[in-house]
Formats: sequence, C-alpha cells, structure tokens
Amino acid sequence: MRSKMKITLGVVVLVTIIGVFFPQLIHKDSPIASENINRAQEVFNNNGTSLEEPETVTEKTIIKGIILVNKTYGLPSNYNPGENPEAVEALYKMTKAAQEEIGKTIQSVSGFRSYEYQKNLFNQYAQKDGVEKASTYSARAGHSEHQTGLAFDIGGRNKEHWVKTSFERTEEGKWLKDNAHKYGFILRYPKGKTHITGYTYEPWHFRYVGVEHAEIIYKNDLTLEEYLLEGN
Repeated sequence: MRSKMKITLGVVVLVTIIGVFFPQLIHKDSPIASENINRAQEVFNNNGTSLEEPETVTEKTIIKGIILVNKTYGLPSNYNPGENPEAVEALYKMTKAAQEEIGKTIQSVSGFRSYEYQKNLFNQYAQKDGVEKASTYSARAGHSEHQTGLAFDIGGRNKEHWVKTSFERTEEGKWLKDNAHKYGFILRYPKGKTHITGYTYEPWHFRYVGVEHAEIIYKNDLTLEEYLLEGN
C-alpha cells in the first residue's frame, strides 16, 4: 500500500514539474512585431536539429500597392496565387531584350513556390546548417517572396552559375543588374544591404514591382524595405 502511495505521489510531482517547466522549454519568442502574426514555437526533429514552425499570418501586407514579404511581414498559408501574369509578361519582355542586346539567354530558374514547398525547403536547409544559418539565405514558410508569384530566380544557359554569387560576373548577371528595372524588376537582395533585407546577397533573385516603382528604387539604390518603410 505504501509502495502504491509513493508511486502515486511521484507521478503527481512529475506531472506538476512538467506542467510548470516544459512550456518554458519549448516556447520561443518571435521578434516579429506584426499584430497579425502569432509567436513561433520551436520544435525538434529526430536528429535533435532545431527547426521553427512558421507563424500563422492572416493577411498580406500591401504598401504603395506593393506586397511586402520579408522576415517581419508574411503571407497566409492559403495564399496560393501562382505566377503573376503581369510579372510573367514582363519577364518575357526582359528575356527577349537580353537576347537582342547581348545575345544571351536568361531564364527563370525558380518562380512561384507554395507555402508547403517553402516549409519543406527551409526545414531541409535547417537540418543541414541549423536554423540560424539557414535563415540568412532561405525564408521560412509564409515569408518567401516566391509565394507572391512575383519573384524569380534568374539564370543564364550555364547552370554552373545558377543561384550562386558567381552569377554577378556573367554577362547575363551584369545586364540584369543594369536593366531589370526597365521591365519592372528590382534586385531584391543587393550587396551590402543584408542588415536591411535580412538575407545575404543574391544577384539572381529579382522581384517584380512595376516599372514606376522599379525606376525609383534603382536610381536611388534602395531596398524594397527602404522604399516602402522609410518614407522614400
């Protein structure tokens, strides 16, 4: 009888300890300030790698008629527009111009990505490099520009330079940097602006914002964050 009482008491104590301390161990505060974003929870896979469950976002953020997506502002998980027709048309005109002006072929290497696709992609990177490092070059689900249908990773014929910084040294990369704005695209993650965009330099990642906005952003050497959030 005493043995059963000791076991029962032990179980009660254990449950109490878990109830008090376990929530503190698994919850991680998110730095995101947006009112429509819930705090993230940290989870662990079987290998002990720390992964982050994406926040729940109920609305997209639009400023100056432009959808803003970054580490702070996200998209709902059910936002699934596919590739934007206007952006696709602009991309076609840009690829045609590149062929005519420098005799080079540029093409979309990666376009629209769904919420689930990005979630799996980020978790793969997080398992490989850890969450902190993965977050410097990959977006969490709901925070990828590719989910807007307005962003494209662009490359030339040579796959060796696809999604690599070496792309900036190619004729295609140089031409895009100097001419993409004419077709409504901006270099979304420029060199030396990581402290603003939150991501490392990506000479291949272009975002469609329309010619009027792209011209201003290009001529003033701005990031999308500076243009939309800092009164430029």
